[in-house]
Amino acid sequence: MRPESQIRKMFSPYTLISFGAAAGILYFLVSHFNLDIPELLTTIRNAHLGLYILALTVHYSSFPIRGARWHYLAANGELHGESPERLPSIRECSLLVFLGWFANSFGWLRIGDAYRAYAFSESSKLGFFNSLGIIIAEKILDITVILFLLLISFVGIIILRDLVPSTTVLVMAIGLTSVSLTLLGIMAKLGPTISHRLPGRAYLIYSSFQQGTLNSFQGLRIAIALSIAGWFSEALRLYLVIRSVGYSLSLASSLFVALVSALITIFPLTPGGVGFVETGVVAVLSPWIGQSGAVAITIADRSITYLSVLVFGGPAFTLKYLWGQRSKLV
Repeated sequence: MRPESQIRKMFSPYTLISFGAAAGILYFLVSHFNLDIPELLTTIRNAHLGLYILALTVHYSSFPIRGARWHYLAANGELHGESPERLPSIRECSLLVFLGWFANSFGWLRIGDAYRAYAFSESSKLGFFNSLGIIIAEKILDITVILFLLLISFVGIIILRDLVPSTTVLVMAIGLTSVSLTLLGIMAKLGPTISHRLPGRAYLIYSSFQQGTLNSFQGLRIAIALSIAGWFSEALRLYLVIRSVGYSLSLASSLFVALVSALITIFPLTPGGVGFVETGVVAVLSPWIGQSGAVAITIADRSITYLSVLVFGGPAFTLKYLWGQRSKLV
């Protein structure tokens, strides 16, 4: 996925249509809950600026964590004989993770992941499909860790005698994890048999993809620890946002809600999950906070996780693109 095509995709009719559909979902959300708009705006205006900025800081501190995890996953097994020193640095991986989020915020079907794979393959000289396999391994690890942390947060909610949420999310997480691990097992056991039945180019593509995916799962301790740290930073960000708008929720409940949001964005139906994420978070938060408070929190939180990425991502993407063009001329 070349940078030029990413820029064109920002202004494509499909992107504009998707934003229109998301706007319709958000309009339905506001009108369906019969919200007191003036009260909602007052709540947001009176938010504690210090806590909000701290939440913003926590959010952006998670990108180096995710970048480090991606780097370690790629270094596992020394892909294609490359030593870890030949792979992009943790700093570069962190930037690419952020730019992937930016691309996902306006593109369909997590196009930012395809951009990340392309940029990683260009920097490391690994193949595109090998790099894409590493990202697929990252997603499988994410889904598995999310299920583990959902169970922990659910138990924590029960211990704290907080309002117990619906188990539907747990069932969905169990289903996604089961499917992901089953497909991974099939790839590990039957991959060579499948690949040898494929014609020439398809064989090379699948073999490269399989190698990138399976090799990433060697020596996972650091990657798992970084995954847990990344998701706890998500919970801390949401916890701070909730406090900033004048509400209170336990860290266990904040972790649960943050993970629900993450599950929705794994397979988003709109760019950045706009419309669906907001609806899901409000639905989960409302029993604890109330509808008006849940919407205020969701707006404040999405201004960090979505709007700020659009604001900061555009200049970052442009600068990286221009720097890349300058490097080619040197």
